This record gives sequence, C-alpha cells and structure tokens, in this order.
Amino acid sequence: MSKTVCPQCRNEIEPTDIHCPNCGALINSPQASNAVEKHNAPQQFKNMNELIEYLDTVEQRLQILEVENKRLRVMVPTKVNNVDGNIISKYVSRALPQTNLLNPSFLKRAFTVWGHFFVSNLIIGVIVGLVYACLMMVLFGSLFGSIIRSVPK
Repeated sequence: MSKTVCPQCRNEIEPTDIHCPNCGALINSPQASNAVEKHNAPQQFKNMNELIEYLDTVEQRLQILEVENKRLRVMVPTKVNNVDGNIISKYVSRALPQTNLLNPSFLKRAFTVWGHFFVSNLIIGVIVGLVYACLMMVLFGSLFGSIIRSVPK
C-alpha cells in the first residue's frame, strides 16, 4: 500500500487512517471509509471457544453499562424534553455543597474563606477553653477550698 498525505498538515499517513495521527484531521478517502466498515464488521474467530469467550466479555460489558445507565437515569430528572441550562444548573447546585468558595467574585471567595477560618477557630477555642477551665478547677479547686475554709466567719 502506498502512503498518502494529509490534506491539512501534509503529514505522510497510511491510506487506511481515518484521522491524521499528527493533526487529527478527518481523512475523507475511500480507503478510510473501507477501514471504518472493516472495523465494524464481525470479527473472525478461530474456534467456538474464542467466540464464546468474546460473547461473554461483551455480555459483561453490557451488564456493567446497563447498571451504570440505571444509576445515571436515577440521577437525571425524568422530564428532559426541553433541556434548559437553568434546569441543569439547579440540579447540579442541589448536588454540590452550597458555598461561595467557587464564586467568581474575589471578595465573596475571600470572605467565605475568612468565615470558615473564623468559625473553625471559634469551635476549637471554645473546646480548648472548656478543657482549660475544667483543668484549672481540678488543679486549683483544693487550693481555693482550703482558703475558703480558713477564712473566719
């Protein structure tokens, strides 16, 4: 077989190529369309065991795809006659956490990060403060108890 040239980038290609390996351009040649037909043609098997093995593999792939298809159908709204960007964005917004971390505005993102930082520090500070207060009561409780008992009435 003689080699041909890609009409777009002038790279040398095989006559059976469907796309140019260099630039990815679609090759419109009779040999390329024959290659596509050959690719879709049934495979030749040497014996019955090869055919059965191939059919088992295809059956497993089909079952996996059916399970995936069912899972995806549950996630997508049932009425998709008029696909609208708003419907898709509402669906995606319900699936994602509601936060301004992905907001295009820099100030909203900055104050969101600061807010998360502030709340986490507040929670950690309250916990550490309570542990510290309990520890101080245990350590100095006996000291204050003896002082209070020693004060004359």
